Amino acid sequence: MRKLASVQRITEITPIKEADNIETASVLGWKSVIRKQDNFQAGDLIVFVEIDSLFPPMLPEPFRDLEGKKVKTRIMRGQISQGIVLPLSILEESLAHYPRDIFEGDDVSDLLEIVKYELPMYDNSGSKTKGDFPSFIPKTDEVRIENMTEYLATLKEEPLKCYITEKIDGTSITFYLNEGVFGVCSRNRDLLETPSCMYWKVAREFHIEEKMRRNNDINIAIQGELYGEGIQGNPLKMKGKHVRFFSVYSIDMKKFYPFYSFQHTIVNLLGLYTVPVIDVDYELTNDIEDVKQLTMNRRSHLAPLQGAEGIVLRPMHETYHPLFETAGQAGRVSMKAINPQYLLAHNL
Repeated sequence: MRKLASVQRITEITPIKEADNIETASVLGWKSVIRKQDNFQAGDLIVFVEIDSLFPPMLPEPFRDLEGKKVKTRIMRGQISQGIVLPLSILEESLAHYPRDIFEGDDVSDLLEIVKYELPMYDNSGSKTKGDFPSFIPKTDEVRIENMTEYLATLKEEPLKCYITEKIDGTSITFYLNEGVFGVCSRNRDLLETPSCMYWKVAREFHIEEKMRRNNDINIAIQGELYGEGIQGNPLKMKGKHVRFFSVYSIDMKKFYPFYSFQHTIVNLLGLYTVPVIDVDYELTNDIEDVKQLTMNRRSHLAPLQGAEGIVLRPMHETYHPLFETAGQAGRVSMKAINPQYLLAHNL
């Protein structure tokens, strides 16, 4: 589960060239512009509010200017700023009503009534729900690499060989075949087949069920990104609807396929397409800035005139770690790095 607002520690404060009143605070893997007058110091415990967060309509007196605001990626004096650094005092009123001890790493989103900002949108997919997302398949949420500095620290002595794929700005789609039953899911729902359901239309257009049944009827799920016209504003400016796949999951073994098995299954056995593969020999270390640089000035492999949303990094051999259990992705080591230039361009 993503911590939108949490108690964290400032690890470093650095000056901004030709800026008298602002500087940069490093928190986890994020860099956030702060005011010098607030007198934050390296080592301070603070409340860090991530991008995509929405502040409530009412806040304590010193923080009224944040009421109802969405936290976006900004650029100030040439410095990209992501997230907001606040003193622990913002918690005082909430803790007076709900007393509890506060420790580094604690999620305080509920205490502050901070929620994730969701674009106001109508469901024009024609979808009707069959049920919740199947419990026998992990959901497709990826954790941001900036929040996994504790895990990256474990790679200081021994890098992890990873493959990198393009992060496509669309909507998640999952197809499964389990005990002979074929199903189609959006990010959070198992969907009924109806003539107007966009997800099922894609399943039929690309003959997904027939292709999966030809694979000896084994119990698997294939997960990908649906993108194109009518989806998320179609940032890649594509005609029609398209789907690219990034995971194959064995329902019986309760494991994801490693890279080469995943690629072989999608391309050779099913005759479908994977997300663009950028690198299969990347050594991931604890240098988060190196990873973030990989996203900068990147164009999409699918639409070279458009910027890429970012990248996804996964180990060449499937790897699991307890820190990814708490991140809400069943322990699977998998991280996304979003291009801040893309967020700025799309006002995100």
